[in-house]
Amino acid sequence: MKNVANSRYVAGKAGSFVLQHTGVFENGAAKESYFVIPGSGTGELRGLRGEGTSAVGHGTEHPLTLNYELS
Repeated sequence: MKNVANSRYVAGKAGSFVLQHTGVFENGAAKESYFVIPGSGTGELRGLRGEGTSAVGHGTEHPLTLNYELS
């Protein structure tokens, strides 16, 4: 699990949340799937739900695509 710190913004809203992730290493790339732990959102991110993916090679950047809903 990964805590996404309070300095993060989603849709311009500040808060923190916890992501659970699983992954595999395939064809020279790390491929991961994430989902937001229900009830983990704080601050303006209370009620955040979602899931995401990433795929990275040997570079230092780790872009994440998060599909989410804020209620």
